[in-house]
Amino acid sequence: MFMLKNFFCLLKLETGGLIIGTIHLLIYTAFFVFCATYLTIYDCSDFERFLTLPENRICQFNRDFVVLTWLVLLTAIVLAYFCYRNCIKGIREKDFMLLGPFVSYLAVITILSLCHLYNFTIGGVLIALIQCSITGYMYIVVNSHYVQLRDGPASKLVGMDDDV
Repeated sequence: MFMLKNFFCLLKLETGGLIIGTIHLLIYTAFFVFCATYLTIYDCSDFERFLTLPENRICQFNRDFVVLTWLVLLTAIVLAYFCYRNCIKGIREKDFMLLGPFVSYLAVITILSLCHLYNFTIGGVLIALIQCSITGYMYIVVNSHYVQLRDGPASKLVGMDDDV
């Protein structure tokens, strides 16, 4: 496993973890606001041509669809919020146990970013490689800080920026 001593060769891992956690929190907050606005003004009338329901049931379907989508979105946002909040709190309080879920989350996101490889176009492969590289680097930074906190200050990280 690669370990780092610094974030972008300049900043401490602690600062890098805070930057990563804060950026993720801001992106998901903006995503939630966008989705909430979209669902509020969304008109499901484009589904009418695909449905063979009586006229009075289409209105019920529209409401059910929007409510179900709201619940799924709200659940995902709440889980992500607690994951990011615990990451930021764990770094500030130097508690490696609070970083664990965020490290696992970044590992899953790094692996899932390779799903774009199913699209065998140049754009799909390029997107997969860029996304995997960015999330992979974020994972390595946060995991390095996690290991540093877990093993204590006496731990020596042998990593990418050491001469072996």
